[in-house]
Amino acid sequence: MNLTIWKPFILFLIIINVIAWSVAAAFPGLYGISWPWSMAILVVLNALSFLVFQKSLQQNPKAAALIFLALTTGKMLLAMIYILVLVMGFGIDSINDSLFFVILYLLFLALEVVVFTKNVKQDKR
Repeated sequence: MNLTIWKPFILFLIIINVIAWSVAAAFPGLYGISWPWSMAILVVLNALSFLVFQKSLQQNPKAAALIFLALTTGKMLLAMIYILVLVMGFGIDSINDSLFFVILYLLFLALEVVVFTKNVKQDKR
C-alpha cells in the first residue's frame, strides 16, 4: 500500500466529514435531502480511482498519467449523470443538493490532482 496516495485521502475524508456533518447539525435546512448520498457516491468513486491509480503506478508507471486522465474523465461523466438524475429524476426544487455535490466534487478533484501529480513526478525520478 502506497501511503503517499492514501494518507492525504483519509485525512481529507476525516476533515470533510467533520465539517459537513457539523454544518448539517448546526444548520439543518442548509443542505438538501440527498447530501449524504452525494458524499457517499463521491467517496466511493474517489476511493476506486485512488485504488486504480495505485495499481497503475505499480504495474506500469509510464501509463499512470493516461490512466489519471481516463479516471478523471470517467468520474466527470458519472458526476454529470448523477446531477442530471438528481435534478430531473427527483424533481428537487432546491439547488442546494446540486451545489453541495459540485463543491464537494471540485474539492475531491483538487485533492486528486495534487496527490496524483505529486506521485507521478516522484515516480519519474
